[in-house]
Amino acid sequence: MSRKTSPPNDAQERNTEIALFRYGLISALLFDPLAAGQLEQALRAIAAKTYSIPYSSRTRVSVSSLRRYLQLYNQGGFEALRSNPRSDKGLPRAFPPEILERAIALREEQPARTTSTLVDILKREDDLKLDRPLNAHTLTSQLRRRGKTRRLLSQESRTYQRFEREHTNSLWQGDMLVGPWLPDPYAPGKKRRAYLYCFLDDHSRLVPYAEFFFDEALPRMERVLKVGILRRGVPDAIYVDNGKVYSSNQFGAACAALGIRRIHAAPYSPEGKGKQERFFLTVRLQFLPEVETS
Repeated sequence: MSRKTSPPNDAQERNTEIALFRYGLISALLFDPLAAGQLEQALRAIAAKTYSIPYSSRTRVSVSSLRRYLQLYNQGGFEALRSNPRSDKGLPRAFPPEILERAIALREEQPARTTSTLVDILKREDDLKLDRPLNAHTLTSQLRRRGKTRRLLSQESRTYQRFEREHTNSLWQGDMLVGPWLPDPYAPGKKRRAYLYCFLDDHSRLVPYAEFFFDEALPRMERVLKVGILRRGVPDAIYVDNGKVYSSNQFGAACAALGIRRIHAAPYSPEGKGKQERFFLTVRLQFLPEVETS
């Protein structure tokens, strides 16, 4: 069985891991309050130890930091322990925000405009006060962060018709969600990434079956499909992406044996699996936060 040991990459899960570490440091003090003198002694004892701190080369935590974690938790609970982003994160510091907004308006007006063209136009506009020359590379980075690249804007101009099969079991959509880090049942004190395999009926939006696993191997996806079929019957077709498990010969043979048509989504076209993505969004917003704080 394969194991996933690489750390989470996205900011939300990174902050969750940091918050869990901070919570672990102070948790004993939260449920067994101490007198002022005893609390200070307990804080110094915690600070005297060495730790593997997530996303940091440091190995120790200061007493002042521990006091701050306690204060944050008492004021805002677990969510307050998350690492707060810089207040100006995402805003360009090399030029005023109004310059970026004007650049976005120019790009939206004509998506084919290159960043160099935008810089030339902005330089000629008298109402924009530039304290320093515009850097095309910096502007490109900010436009990309705001989703205002030429490629994305040209794609937005396309229109899509609402898609839905006429009856239940006509089509199932299948996908995998990268889930939270959970305690490893085979290695106390360590965590492993969980993965949610899921199939969803395109007509009814019903989920025939979904299950979390500690790896993303092909047999896990096949188990979810098998249980879904046992519960809801055999679908006419399955709509999946081009991932390794969905493109495997073994999965193709299983679909062929069951008389299921396997349909692959076109590369870079997530709009075809919008119902699945909407379900995963609900899982992320309403389920995963509860799991991660338990």
